[in-house]
Amino acid sequence: MDACLIAAGQRAEHYEMAAYGSLVAWAEAMGHTEAAKLLQQNLEEEKAADKKLSDLAESGINQSAADAAHPGEEREPVGAGASAGRKGASSTKAGRR
Repeated sequence: MDACLIAAGQRAEHYEMAAYGSLVAWAEAMGHTEAAKLLQQNLEEEKAADKKLSDLAESGINQSAADAAHPGEEREPVGAGASAGRKGASSTKAGRR
């Protein structure tokens, strides 16, 4: 449930980041530099909130949700270089080309 709440929060943050990004661009295009600065500050706040939610999810909440969804199953490695240790990883990639 926590992972779902975080995902919903991130969806809202991404929507807000898209909106503020557009508003910054429009304000700059119209020469409204003070408005663009203020909107950029808002955009940075939304990015910071999204980062906090990502950090929270990656602190173990996402893994707990995955474990609860598939109890007793062996997990695949996660992170950088994880595919190197899996059997058939390269053949699966080649099959998608």
